Amino acid sequence: MLEGSELIVVEHLEQALLESGEVIDYVRKHGRERLIELKDFMVKPEAYRKDRVVFKSMGGIGLEDLAAAYVLLRKMGVTGDS
Repeated sequence: MLEGSELIVVEHLEQALLESGEVIDYVRKHGRERLIELKDFMVKPEAYRKDRVVFKSMGGIGLEDLAAAYVLLRKMGVTGDS
C-alpha cells in the first residue's frame, strides 16, 4: 500500500517506526523523507500537496481514523465542503 506513495502521513512517527511493519519496511527501502506526522500536515497541508498521499493509522478507534481522514481530505480540498 505504501509503495508508490508520494507522501505517507502517520499519527506518530516514532510509534510507526517501532510498531508498523509496513512503515519499517518502507523506510528500510526508501528512507524517511516521505514520512510526516499528522500534526505537521494539519498545520500546513498546502506544503504537502501530492497526488498520492497515504494516511497510515496505527490502530485505535475506527471512528477517529475516519474523522482524521475526513479532515485531511477537507484540508486538501477533496471533499467539496466549504
